[in-house]
Amino acid sequence: MQVDLALLADYAAVTNDKKLIAAGIFSSIRGRELPVVHSRMYLALRVRVIGGEADQHHFTVRLVGPDGAVVMDLSGPFEVQRADRTKDATLPLVIDIAGQQFEKWGPHSFDIYVDERFVERVELEVGQLAHG
Repeated sequence: MQVDLALLADYAAVTNDKKLIAAGIFSSIRGRELPVVHSRMYLALRVRVIGGEADQHHFTVRLVGPDGAVVMDLSGPFEVQRADRTKDATLPLVIDIAGQQFEKWGPHSFDIYVDERFVERVELEVGQLAHG
């Protein structure tokens, strides 16, 4: 399994016909003081399951702070629904992470694992706005 697309956005959704929609794509947020909270935040992914792979997987997203500490850890099983297991299949995933508090300035990352194997990283810079 691989991740073909991974991004942070102000809005993301999956349509009834399995299309991924994302608007307001960003890689940095700013605040005047800590903690910084971005009111609407989605992690949008397009995952490719390779032909012949199993249909059941374990998915983990870890938010890692500038000091390397894990700030948030979301994980759970997911199952791929596909008609022909011999062919590749893509599926969109959207994770709502609105309200996440960032307690430190600096580079953060959302590290994505499938079956305990690192597959992708989405970086986010948390910066301070100038006072004035």
